[in-house]
Amino acid sequence: MNQFVSSPELENLALSIASILLLDPAAKASGERFRDLREGFRWTCRLTFIGRPDEINRLGEALFDRVYEAVTRSIAVGQAVSTPHASIAAQAAVMKAASSAAAASVRNTKLLSRIEKLDEILSFEKSLRTQIASLHNGIRVPHTDTTKKVSYSKLFVQPTLRRIEEDEAENERDVNVNVLLLSTLRLIILGDPGGGKSTTSLKLTYDVASGRRSPLSATVPFLVVLRDYAKEYSKSRMPLIEYLAQLCRTPYSVEPPEDAIEYLLLNGRALVVFDGLDELLDVADRRQIVEIVEGFCYRYPTTPVLVTSRRVGYEEAPLDKDLFTVAQLQEFDDDQVETYARKWFSLDGSIPKPHREERATSFLRESELVKDLRVNPLMLSLMCSIYASENYIPTNRPEVYEKCALVLFDRWDRHRGIVAPLSFDAHVQSAMRALALWLYSKQEKQGGIPRKEIISFMKEYLLKKRFDNEEDAENAATEFVDFCKGRAWVLTDVGADLYWFTHRTFLEYFAASQLVRQHPSARDLFAELQDTIFRTQSDVVCQLAVQILGRTVEDGADDFLELAVDASHSASEEHRVSALSFASRSLRFVVPRSGVVRKIVEASFDIYVTSRPALGTSRVFRGIANSESIPVRNLLGASRENIPLISKYLQERADARLSTALDERCLALMLLTPSFYDDFGYWTEWAVDNWERMDSVIQRAQVQYWWIALEKAQRTGDFKSLVTQHGVGSLFQSVVINELPRIPLAAERFIFPQSHKQDLVANLAALDHFLTTNAAPWCYEDDMPWPLSAFVSDELRVIDQVSEREGRSVLVKLALPFMELPIKMNPDSLFRGDFIGGTDHPLLHLARGRVKKSESQKVNELIRSLDVSADTADLLRDWARNRVSLVGPSRRARS
Repeated sequence: MNQFVSSPELENLALSIASILLLDPAAKASGERFRDLREGFRWTCRLTFIGRPDEINRLGEALFDRVYEAVTRSIAVGQAVSTPHASIAAQAAVMKAASSAAAASVRNTKLLSRIEKLDEILSFEKSLRTQIASLHNGIRVPHTDTTKKVSYSKLFVQPTLRRIEEDEAENERDVNVNVLLLSTLRLIILGDPGGGKSTTSLKLTYDVASGRRSPLSATVPFLVVLRDYAKEYSKSRMPLIEYLAQLCRTPYSVEPPEDAIEYLLLNGRALVVFDGLDELLDVADRRQIVEIVEGFCYRYPTTPVLVTSRRVGYEEAPLDKDLFTVAQLQEFDDDQVETYARKWFSLDGSIPKPHREERATSFLRESELVKDLRVNPLMLSLMCSIYASENYIPTNRPEVYEKCALVLFDRWDRHRGIVAPLSFDAHVQSAMRALALWLYSKQEKQGGIPRKEIISFMKEYLLKKRFDNEEDAENAATEFVDFCKGRAWVLTDVGADLYWFTHRTFLEYFAASQLVRQHPSARDLFAELQDTIFRTQSDVVCQLAVQILGRTVEDGADDFLELAVDASHSASEEHRVSALSFASRSLRFVVPRSGVVRKIVEASFDIYVTSRPALGTSRVFRGIANSESIPVRNLLGASRENIPLISKYLQERADARLSTALDERCLALMLLTPSFYDDFGYWTEWAVDNWERMDSVIQRAQVQYWWIALEKAQRTGDFKSLVTQHGVGSLFQSVVINELPRIPLAAERFIFPQSHKQDLVANLAALDHFLTTNAAPWCYEDDMPWPLSAFVSDELRVIDQVSEREGRSVLVKLALPFMELPIKMNPDSLFRGDFIGGTDHPLLHLARGRVKKSESQKVNELIRSLDVSADTADLLRDWARNRVSLVGPSRRARS
């Protein structure tokens, strides 16, 4: 009995009852609408339990009534129609098929009445599950030259799905397929080519068949590859139920008994997965199969169904949105990429086991260059294969694209059993390059180009390259478009007779490749691309073209970059910045001769230091974070091979400039290197060395430039010079340097002292003099970080960890402005528990005393509990009673 209560049959009964109630809420359990369903359930009980017929009938009646009551309550409170997890979408899907539920109940009753025993069917079910689990017990990975099968646990990474609802607010919920199948009866998964649709289907099929981590009560998965079924249907109009029986025989080698499949479908024991709706290339065929799938859902209204299709082009032949919940596969995030790569390399038998983790780490680091490619599971798998055989990810992006494109061209369709021979195979890649450049020139038509325009272009191309008469050329062009239609690797349809490249990456690669073929010298190619570079348009294609030129022509990339720098000297400032930005960015991928590197570095440095004065205010120093500094920033992101020369030429240029006068921009470049420009850690060490090497220059500069004094105080822990030269307010200011916000020094070094314990007490004594003698206010509202105040308040316990009274007293003084700011901004926040994360500290009560008089009655007692110096106690007393304000009004208020 316990097994039956959680059986697919009982869940199927609940879903059938819900279907009828959603169609007719007034239907009674004893009424006509439930007659056939009740009778069918009695037959199910007779086939399941052993005992006297009258006792089994009474048991069946009692169970039916119990399920009816449970479903009625669930519907009444808007819960699941079959499980506690079902959604409104699931209810809508059931209602859509509810009119079929009664007919299904009648068929099931007749079916059950003619089955004498379930033994043969259950034995068949067990054998079929075993065969399905055995056949689909692993994942096939496309490798360079072979296909390798491994268990799911060793390689599979669960993809993320985003549910697509008419209410766009619902679209942001990311879940996995198991969660969605708990909440919906019929699901369509949309995804990009190579996004993992088929792999997800296979994994679900295996989980259900093996009974491992399946979200469903169904026990038998039927995996229908739609391109295979479509072939059978086109030949013999084979009904889907017959095709399911044929699947049992081939490939699973199990003969289905009479009525077995019908029983599984009508009694909640089956899941049907329709994989690859997009692989039906003809839209008319796709629409026909869609009708068959929808008809199947109506005939078996309680059978869970999953369909997969590519996202682009799905709307040409969509499934009924009232029957199906739609979800979209998301790209891999960084964690999923890392998990997959580490699993992949752990399986590489060519690498000794102790070194596999290291190889995975190397791959992840080197593939950052093409991060936009590896978010696609297929491309990630291909890149792992390339890395395994080549032992590196090319720093030249075109080489990565080329290797992936060739693998996709040569092997992807072959792995999937798709054959589409062409009458001009030798010219396919040339045709693709020409087509890519043509499409690239029509950026305004990214939504798709009509089929007839593509055929017309290809016809003219093939007349020049392959055919000598228009009819043959047009036929071949049509054949080419048909070949591309629906292909997952390069060109795909994006609408009714509209086409575009599936992966923009490959559009750009093929277009760049064609540009170089048409302009094979550095001078010719630069003449073609100069205006594009000056206008900062299509940077990727230009960068790829330079790299391809460097691979195919001796010194081609070097000469191109030298032409770009030379052209920048006579260009407008805007175009000069664009040209130098392009040239400096190229050093991430190209390693030119030293003379070219020097030219790029010197020109980039000069435009950076001479364009406009540095922007330095009391709170913001932009440093190398402005448009004119883009070429210099690009230099910091250059490849490892280029960095030593770049740093040498920068240092020479900077030293020469600083030898004559202080230069704020030059100092910023030498002393401030943001971590997000420093992939290898080289520039961080370089800046540290410069702080030591340029000490005499820094001594002079810190008086003139507040941010240098600030940085020096951060590095040395000596705040005397900072406060002496730039005031006590500099301790509390929230500053931005190179677009990076910095926590005020008072907060970072004293309120959060964990990383500065050694120099904490020594510095407190020096600061006490400045705080004691400095008149209020110490700082101003718009200089302080409002969101930080609550955080600081939550760390007040740090004060109690300092045993020396002198040090504790200074910490109290430093905390006061951070306590006062929220009082000015939002006094009520002091009386909410979430303001301090539950901390109950005397300073908090003193701060409340500034707001409510009743809170200030115990001021002296609270101050004594802090055990601070006499001058600090006096300050606290005046502060708590609103006699002194340490935070002044904003600049706007002062003006």
